[in-house]
Amino acid sequence: MIDIRNFYKLFIGNKETCIIWNEKENSWKRGFFRITKNLLLKHLNKEIAIGSYPIYKNDGNEYSRFICIDIDAHEDKEGEIDIKTKKNQEKFVRYLYSQSHIYLDLSKSCLLVEDSGGGYHIWIILKDKTPLLDAGKYIYKIKETLFKLKDNFCEGDIEFFPKQYILDHLDKNIGNAVRLPLGYNFNRKNNCKIICGNIENIIPADLSLIVKNISIDDIEKVNAIQKPTKPLQKFSAKDVSLGLHFWLEFPIRPCFKRIITGETQCHGITKGHKMRIALVHECSYYGMLIDMIIRCFENQSDFDRNKTEKQIKSVVKDSDWRYSCSLIKEMGYCFPECDRKK
Repeated sequence: MIDIRNFYKLFIGNKETCIIWNEKENSWKRGFFRITKNLLLKHLNKEIAIGSYPIYKNDGNEYSRFICIDIDAHEDKEGEIDIKTKKNQEKFVRYLYSQSHIYLDLSKSCLLVEDSGGGYHIWIILKDKTPLLDAGKYIYKIKETLFKLKDNFCEGDIEFFPKQYILDHLDKNIGNAVRLPLGYNFNRKNNCKIICGNIENIIPADLSLIVKNISIDDIEKVNAIQKPTKPLQKFSAKDVSLGLHFWLEFPIRPCFKRIITGETQCHGITKGHKMRIALVHECSYYGMLIDMIIRCFENQSDFDRNKTEKQIKSVVKDSDWRYSCSLIKEMGYCFPECDRKK
């Protein structure tokens, strides 16, 4: 059984956002919410697939939680991967793991090799607060060697995460995310599994000595050729078929969660009605579909599904904004225990 707290510590970089697989559209979407323990459990149980952004910011500085070397195989016209190519890729990653001290300048103790379904991921777990620039310098150091070594073993592309190493505004340019390990590849219909290394006995790598002689000028060259970040569409409720408990993990404000759970009852045709409208705006902001928003009112004593659905439909046409905390307080629905800044 995986220790969720340790898994979180090893693989979650940016704690404010993630990506989630949209099975209906066969694509990733950005989730504007934190990865919680329950979401990690769903990922590990193959219910959903989520990914983490390795780059994070702390005290005004930029860091990388991990480095992921992603080896993907080319597909044929039917979208299938040649079995021989996949086997050769496995030989390559196993050899690289066994000779990590030569080709990666690292001990195997900080490495995990994962069969990701469509290829392989080599995870390099980094010590806490490893500078993003050090990650870039390290990738610059090993990049050409790995490309040449791979050509002796197999076909396919190599990508490196993080892809950006110098960011002026990390809050706007968060980099690129990669799917978390040990989940399910919904595109390939394969389970992902660790084939080398032990996730419970990882010793994070210290890159500082390895990269101390590499200049920033070199990293500028590497940074310039990396693929730019593509903005992802906002995550929507239609992307996963999970219940209301899933949405309660979002940063929906406590005053609204109390309405959803029935702790707060909204009565009256003035303030109570406005608070119900405010809840619709709040839910719609996070991407809920109408059927799910209706369920948010089921614990109200006067719940009428048909009437609720009709009213919600009239509100969601203009639901790109949310009621402010100060307005909610004026309406009398802010409660003393709320720790949000007013």
